[in-house]
Amino acid sequence: MGGDSTGKVVAVQLASKIHGEEYSRELAACFRNYLEKFKEITVVPRVVTSFDEVKSIAHEFKGYYPLIIFLTGGTSKLARALLHYLEEDSAVFIAHSEHNSLPSAISARARLEIEGISSWIFTCHNPKDSRCGNVSEEAARIAIAASAIRGAKVCLVGLEEEPSEVEGFRRAFNAEVDIISPDDFDSLVKSKTDSADVSEFLDMLTAAVGIDANANRSILKEIGAVYAALKTLLTSEGYNAIAINCFPYLIKHKVTPCLALAALNSRGYVAACEADLTATFLMMVSKHLTGSSGWIANPSGTEDYRLYLAHCTAPIDLLSNSRILDHFESGYPYGLTGQLRHNDITVTSVDYEFTSLAAAKAKVLKSGLLSGTMCRTQAEVLLTFPAKVFPQVALANHHVIMPGDLRRYLKILAHTLGLSYLDYEELAREVLTE
Repeated sequence: MGGDSTGKVVAVQLASKIHGEEYSRELAACFRNYLEKFKEITVVPRVVTSFDEVKSIAHEFKGYYPLIIFLTGGTSKLARALLHYLEEDSAVFIAHSEHNSLPSAISARARLEIEGISSWIFTCHNPKDSRCGNVSEEAARIAIAASAIRGAKVCLVGLEEEPSEVEGFRRAFNAEVDIISPDDFDSLVKSKTDSADVSEFLDMLTAAVGIDANANRSILKEIGAVYAALKTLLTSEGYNAIAINCFPYLIKHKVTPCLALAALNSRGYVAACEADLTATFLMMVSKHLTGSSGWIANPSGTEDYRLYLAHCTAPIDLLSNSRILDHFESGYPYGLTGQLRHNDITVTSVDYEFTSLAAAKAKVLKSGLLSGTMCRTQAEVLLTFPAKVFPQVALANHHVIMPGDLRRYLKILAHTLGLSYLDYEELAREVLTE
């Protein structure tokens, strides 16, 4: 997968003629209605009943991620053939309680697992009920997220050589990772000084954060040029996500990219700091599951069941009462602080070889500029286990905070991506009982 098909899904509805063509057409119209709202999904207009049709669809939609709806029984072999023709190693299934739909889905899943092809079955009872529509939407979001990550094109900015985790990312997701050198990025930033995107950045910052008398507007224009340069890479070069090696940049230029990243993420892009590919991956996951790219944060302290999280930037749309101030470590302009809008969150991480994804449910107790000794965006969150063991089980230093309790969806997505799913609470209990 890759190129133009990245992030695209084909929905194929399978049926056996023995169950009645009118019944299948009626059900197909229901599922088409559930799925057509997703622009990333192409619903094959006809009900598929033969291997010749499966082969034709696989040829037409090569590289698309498969979402297979089992309208009736007698379709297990068709589903397996479709995945073989598509040369895919995972898929999302939807099945219901009528006409032996679910038995066929189970048969397909079990037989495909023997071949190393993973799948996840979303089930509903009455296919004409609105609850089946909700289940179909959940399946769609997982399929879209899996498609967007597999074959993704990512850019790491401000590096002279590849970080060690790049090879694991490529291998795990058949992804493309490009490196932009510091000098090349500096040239791009200089070319954007007077671009319309700089004005867009300043207008957005003024509307969302406000620019007070203490903010230096000429410096904000410099940061706006960084915003414009990163946006150009994302749009003109077709990258799905970007990450900048920010500390060398701020040391050299004496301004930080923090606000540029905050603005880009608020506009629906995925833009990470510290050239961190693990965080970039999780931000892509968050974007496709929630609509927001989430907040990169460091676990910065523990006390009882409380975990303290901090970092120097966050998407503006995740914050309320946000304001700009100097960057924590350097004192250079500018960092961002504010209060998280969501009380229920999921704390996530992935290991540096992209083999395991871990998550924990947490509740935000308070957030904002809570301390002068940590990065500017901060939160105190309540875990469901003693926080003192969190540093021992954390898969990486950077975690991505996603809005809501996404553990079930992350477990399913991890399965479709070939990752192990780990529950932080279970890992913590194991450490506590040793």
